[in-house]
Amino acid sequence: GYGKQALNNYTSLITLTNGTGIGKAFTADKIKLFSTFVLEGHRWLSYRSICDIASIGRDIARVGGTNSIYPQQISPIIKIDPANTAAYNTWYTHVKNNGPSGITGNKHFWRSDVMVHRGANDYMSAKILSIRRVGTEYMNSENLKYKNLLPLGYTQIYTSGREYNGIFPLWDWGRIPGMTGEMKEIFTATGPNDAPLGPNNYAGGVSSNGGTVGFMAYKATFNGISANKAYFFIGDAMFCMGSGISGNKANGIITSVNQAFANGTITVNNGTIQTFTTGNPNLTNIAWIHHDNVGYIFPVVQSVTVQNIQQKSDSGTWKNIGTYKNPISPANIFSVWINHGTVVPNDTYQYIVAPDKNLAAFETFVANPGFTVVQNDANIQAIHNSNYNVDAIVYYIAGTINMGDGLTVKVNIPSLVLIEKNTTGYNVTVSDPNYNATNKAVTVTINGQPTSISLPSGDSLGSSSSKQVNLCAILPPAIITASGTTTFCSGGNVVLNANTGTGLSYTWFNGTTVLGTTANITATNSGVYTVIVTNTNGCNAT
Repeated sequence: GYGKQALNNYTSLITLTNGTGIGKAFTADKIKLFSTFVLEGHRWLSYRSICDIASIGRDIARVGGTNSIYPQQISPIIKIDPANTAAYNTWYTHVKNNGPSGITGNKHFWRSDVMVHRGANDYMSAKILSIRRVGTEYMNSENLKYKNLLPLGYTQIYTSGREYNGIFPLWDWGRIPGMTGEMKEIFTATGPNDAPLGPNNYAGGVSSNGGTVGFMAYKATFNGISANKAYFFIGDAMFCMGSGISGNKANGIITSVNQAFANGTITVNNGTIQTFTTGNPNLTNIAWIHHDNVGYIFPVVQSVTVQNIQQKSDSGTWKNIGTYKNPISPANIFSVWINHGTVVPNDTYQYIVAPDKNLAAFETFVANPGFTVVQNDANIQAIHNSNYNVDAIVYYIAGTINMGDGLTVKVNIPSLVLIEKNTTGYNVTVSDPNYNATNKAVTVTINGQPTSISLPSGDSLGSSSSKQVNLCAILPPAIITASGTTTFCSGGNVVLNANTGTGLSYTWFNGTTVLGTTANITATNSGVYTVIVTNTNGCNAT
């Protein structure tokens, strides 16, 4: 078995063979490997009573298939790995009683193209596709609409853990959360078993050295629709961004923001605050939406649709996606999506998801989410977050970008770059989204100062690598330009100009004599003139 079944099998095997000759094979290093598999894998990919659908394959088509590990399965694991009893007990309470999970932060599963971002009471994730990973699986007539999971990525947003639990026969599979594609269920399996790879090579993620922020990005063409997509997880929000969206589909091309069970009032701000509980109000110029403790912000004007309508399974059972014949009643489904049109030459989108916020807390967040889009096109997607001093950049090609606030960043190869400003400089984290084994390092040039950051190799190929770059390792330029000839007779002069820039200060010298502190001076005497240029970080160059 694999997945949850593998966990059960390993637990049983280790338990049953304890104290026997066979059990001696489970040495301390093997138990540590098992512990990592459980705590850094299964625990991270489960939230309360559910498992991330990115990790369960065709179980999505089974009643109860998305259930997390059962509490009673955790108890025997504690006996196997007593050193981590506290972690297992917290997990037990989290699964059984919705207690705190004990884990927060960001984790990139680079061998699966999945990223998880956890808050104290929320869970978000993104799964992208690539030529290296299967998107999902179709086997034994289970997961009949499996290929609809592949169109250009999908996301999950949990606070209660009930948002998608058992929703899948009712889903409109042309609007899977996070995907960009045709607004139609385009595939229903009829052929042999399949576990398809994605069509694209560029797909990866980067997660900070401290595991608090991260992002994923990829570019692909699927079913005649092309897009560059990025998912930035910073603080308590996910910023989603798309560029280069193109295609020609009579059913329309959309980016789905969410499709989950409806639960309570939907509040919308499109210039005025409006609320509704059911239907499709056909609103325009939507700035934000709030529903079921989750907020959605649309920073620029886009064609956004929001609705709460009853959806049903075509068969009235689970059989429309697999072999289970259990009946399922129609239910109201909350949906939000961005409309790109039918003939789309080159479109973009952006939206922010802010979970675990009641309406009042969300409105406070809306006033200052901290995000600024610096660039969003076919070459670079980049954002800055002022609340967390984070810059996140997707380079689809090698290039340079001015992030503002005196920060210019250049790379020598296509890469993902995460920059976190701290008290001594920048923590720079990089990865190679092409998983190219011949790329041994990324050269990140910050404000003209190059820094080489080695890339992981072997089994770690595609994972993140970090390096601290101290502020004064990035010196401001110090350049003197004369406005005229520097050779003149007594009574003559020449104006000397230093380079200018935001936050720079100056000290001029003739030899050891201080002459002034402006950006330029007038030289009237012979001598050796120098200038010290200092930036806002106190770093200087002469």
